[in-house]
Amino acid sequence: MLHKQWKCKLQNVRGSIGRDGTMMVLVATCLPVLIIMAAFAVDIAYIQLTRTELRVATDAAARAGGRTLSMHQDQQAARAEAQHAASLNRVAGQPLLLATNDIKFGRSERPSETARWKFRTNKQPINAMRVFGRRTSQSQSGPINLFFSGAMGSHTFEPVHKAVSTQVDRDIALALDRSGSMAYAINERTRGYWSPPRPPQGWYWGDPAPPNARWRDLVAAVDQFLDALEDTPPDESVSVATFSYSAALDVPLTLNYQDVRDGIDQHTQEFHYGYTNMGQGIRDCIDVLTSQGRPFAARSIVVITDGRWNTGPNPIAVAQEAAALGIIIHAVTFSFEADQETMQAMAEAAHGKYWHAPDGETLMEVFRAIADNNPTLLTQ
Repeated sequence: MLHKQWKCKLQNVRGSIGRDGTMMVLVATCLPVLIIMAAFAVDIAYIQLTRTELRVATDAAARAGGRTLSMHQDQQAARAEAQHAASLNRVAGQPLLLATNDIKFGRSERPSETARWKFRTNKQPINAMRVFGRRTSQSQSGPINLFFSGAMGSHTFEPVHKAVSTQVDRDIALALDRSGSMAYAINERTRGYWSPPRPPQGWYWGDPAPPNARWRDLVAAVDQFLDALEDTPPDESVSVATFSYSAALDVPLTLNYQDVRDGIDQHTQEFHYGYTNMGQGIRDCIDVLTSQGRPFAARSIVVITDGRWNTGPNPIAVAQEAAALGIIIHAVTFSFEADQETMQAMAEAAHGKYWHAPDGETLMEVFRAIADNNPTLLTQ
């Protein structure tokens, strides 16, 4: 009986040793596989991280370069800005360095709103730039070293990413103040219904605007604005609404800038007294942009006044209506009598910019800046 008990215990011990041995063999066999899988997972995660970093750096370079190209129409300056923006972003711990050949200029087009943008190198007129971000053996930054080269079967990883920044076409609606104060000179203070202090002898409301009138300064600035638009790569259609007691759409959206000049000139030749119904002028601009605007053009309104809103709808509330429709409003004040605070708030409400021009020369500079402010977007 005792012998049988010892024999049973010995068999149990042998069985336990056998099971433990099998487990040890299994662990010894699987451990390298688990280590390889862990190394593989680490490198895969690192690859995804560096791809994201490269995309961010390349997109930032394209945006910065495209913005400079829009503002200055200078390819050399745009390339330098793109290279600088890329170097501020790290990919795998190193700044992204772009070679001159990594940046190309050309034209992006699409035949319809739903079609894809297509970039063609060196096609005129140039409206786009392409940035080729690389971390390859041929790039200035070199390839990316992997942590566990054996797990991936390679020592390095060579990601690439392309980004195209395109200047899009614009539909621009001008809302121009033709209230009575615009007949005054820039340094004169308005006096209600009375004529300006220094008009031509015998001048009265309904005659051509006086030679030194603020209105004529505005006409000169708009004329220069249209000249600048003719030199920009995108196609910009322009409309004009003017406001006084009421507001009117003088010129619908058109690519014929002579029509714009003629529409404005009718007020120059016959200038009348009136209040400042700015809100209705903006609303007329919203109507023309939404009813006549091109489906894939950026939409913006430029509002200029020398005074303050004193009749009609609140312009800030109307600006909020524009913002809800994706329309940007840029606001410009002209003369020391202008309500700068309200105009700045209006521009902010519609995600636009605000400028103040104390004289005609500065007003021209403002309109030049607006003409060069082409919106850009990443189309690839």
